[in-house]
This record gives sequence, structure tokens and C-alpha cells, in this order.
Amino acid sequence: MGISEETRISPGSVRPALRTLLEKGYVEQLGDGSYRSLVPFTDIVCSEELEGLKRADSQREVFLCLVENSEPMSSQEIAGKLGLTVNAVNIALFNLNNKELVERVSRGVYKYKLGPILKELLVKYFEV
Repeated sequence: MGISEETRISPGSVRPALRTLLEKGYVEQLGDGSYRSLVPFTDIVCSEELEGLKRADSQREVFLCLVENSEPMSSQEIAGKLGLTVNAVNIALFNLNNKELVERVSRGVYKYKLGPILKELLVKYFEV
């Protein structure tokens, strides 16, 4: 079973993410077409920033909301989806932007910086 089937993420999202991971030397492609990680997952995705998200509930919720949605979202949309205040979401987005985990698309609209292929790994990483 391939990555797309296992994660239910479209091949169009998986291929560019794998290409980037290959180019950066984080994974290698084996003879059978499968992939193997060459470094621990946390080395790939800024371990200090992710460790901080374990302790920052609203930042973690906002970040995962953006990852799961995979499209840019406004702070109002995120607040509505998560049941948080817009102010709490704006503070979380400010901090996530400073950590370079999200980027501002336009005023009040953000998207996450990590590829969709990492969604499942992030969800597992944050499980306690």
C-alpha cells in the first residue's frame, strides 16, 4: 500500500512533499519504490517549535486546524471551527508565525508551512 492510500492524501500532494524530503536528504527511495526516513521525524520539522506546541494548547489546536484544512483560513474561520475567541486565535497565529510554522497569506489569513504528507505524523506526535 502506498503513502497516498495509507494516509488518504492525494498523490498530487504526496509527490511534491516526497520530492522535497528526497532533495533535502531526509528520506531515500528504496528499490521497491518505498521510502525510508534517514533522520528522526523531529529533526525534519523544527523540534524546538513542535515541543513548544505540546505545552501551548491553543497554538497546537490552531496549527492542526490549518493542517487539516490544507487551505488558507481566516482567524474568524479558525475561531468558529475550534470554538475559540478570535483574539485567542490571533495570538496563536502571531506566535505560530514567529515560529515560522505558519505564514500570512493576506491580512488575517494564514496557511501552514508543512506539507500535507506530515499531517498524520503530527497528529501522532501530539498524542500524549
